[in-house]
Amino acid sequence: EMIPDMRRASPSEVTDEMIEDAGLTRRDVTIPGHLGDDITVSVIARRDHRGFGPGIYHTHGGGMVSGDRFSGLIQVLPWVVEHDAVLVTVDYRLAPEHP
Repeated sequence: EMIPDMRRASPSEVTDEMIEDAGLTRRDVTIPGHLGDDITVSVIARRDHRGFGPGIYHTHGGGMVSGDRFSGLIQVLPWVVEHDAVLVTVDYRLAPEHP
């Protein structure tokens, strides 16, 4: 009963404008998930990223019932800038619709 309220209360923290203002780019990629269902991942890197560097794999919190791939990124984006890292963040399916 509370899940719809929880989802409304936790909108994405990071916007495209924030990503752009930080000197970053975002590319969305669709990959095959469990049983062939598509999953969207976002790849975020510095606009001037070249070559090798650290990678960050981000899965958002939300107890598998709320949030999206941009939830919690506000804390991670500075690492991408500072360390010239490439960030991959996943938009996994939420329960109870997808148990």
